[in-house]
Amino acid sequence: MELNTLRGIRAGDPQLLSDKHRVHSAAHGLSSVLQMLLSYQDMLSRAEKDLVWHSVDFLMSQEQNCNWPAELGAIIERENELVHWCHGAPGVAYLFAKAYLINKKPQYLDTCIRSGELVWQKGLLKKGPGICHGVAGSAYVFLLLYRLTGNSKYLYRAQRQAIIFPSSHCSEVHRP
Repeated sequence: MELNTLRGIRAGDPQLLSDKHRVHSAAHGLSSVLQMLLSYQDMLSRAEKDLVWHSVDFLMSQEQNCNWPAELGAIIERENELVHWCHGAPGVAYLFAKAYLINKKPQYLDTCIRSGELVWQKGLLKKGPGICHGVAGSAYVFLLLYRLTGNSKYLYRAQRQAIIFPSSHCSEVHRP
């Protein structure tokens, strides 16, 4: 997304999202775009920064039970809930961590913590060791929370993710 496309657009406005970015996720959607814009906000005008922050808050308002639906406006069905780094709380947490580090608003940290709690409650992903649909994506959110809070509970949880899924299981995962 070019910076010029941000001008004249309201937060949450569908124009902010190309067809490719009508999803919330870290791998494929709005949260990753916003995280990058926050990372380089010194290159943005005041109006563009305001739009980015309004969009961060808009995305936070889309939370459903500590998670985000794969697509904008969708309703999460608990039995089909995606809690993967690429779609859901583990990946979206990084946006709110970045937002918290920049402006220290507690609601961003609280959102990160709720995301991590959901990841812990849902348990181990068994699709392999990778970041997108696997153990690494879940474990990294706990490492992120440990760095943000200093709470050793999160370091313990990251270690549990690594220990529970031994590398011998990884050989059973399909690799193209």
